[in-house]
Amino acid sequence: MDINDITYINDALNAIEKIRGYLKETTYDEFLKDEMKKDAVVYQVAIIGEAAGHISRAVRSSVEEVPWRKIIMTRNFLIHDYGKIDEELIWKTCKEDLKPLKTQLKELLDKGES
Repeated sequence: MDINDITYINDALNAIEKIRGYLKETTYDEFLKDEMKKDAVVYQVAIIGEAAGHISRAVRSSVEEVPWRKIIMTRNFLIHDYGKIDEELIWKTCKEDLKPLKTQLKELLDKGES
């Protein structure tokens, strides 16, 4: 794994941590009402997708359990169809999918740095 891969994996991990901070102790209803929080979360989800798209194919193919294509497609949808964001899907993704993704990315970093 090269330095670029490490950088992009760290970018994704940082975005995950920001999302966790933004949503800590936030209910779904509070999330829906807070436009600034929604914008911040969507932006960080897009950063995760952008970072994933820059991670080399070799590294991505070494961890097949990470849904790379879905992550990248989510970013593309958020950036190009911004007016059609499914807030419930963003919430669910952040609450259910980011924790396992964080674990997988950290494991990938650990393998790459050893």
